[in-house]
Amino acid sequence: MRFDPSRPNNFDLLRFAAATLVLVDHSDVLTGRAGGPGPFGYETYGGFAVAVFFIISGFLVAASWQRAPHLVAFTLKRALRIVPAYAAVVA
Repeated sequence: MRFDPSRPNNFDLLRFAAATLVLVDHSDVLTGRAGGPGPFGYETYGGFAVAVFFIISGFLVAASWQRAPHLVAFTLKRALRIVPAYAAVVA
């Protein structure tokens, strides 16, 4: 079974939830409260949220490779997605 990006999925909801967890985890520093330990043995909820982002990103990159399994085209697409933001940050 292949991932079909045209079908509705919950990746945006999962990314929103993970971003919210990062904000909640960072708000503990602003309020002076000590945050509790995160789920599944992670040190914090923010650490867990970062793991969720990496898992989702890995899945989406693998799905991109499945749609077009040609090394040059895949590398070009990845570079066009990453390099402009990287150049803006460096500048």
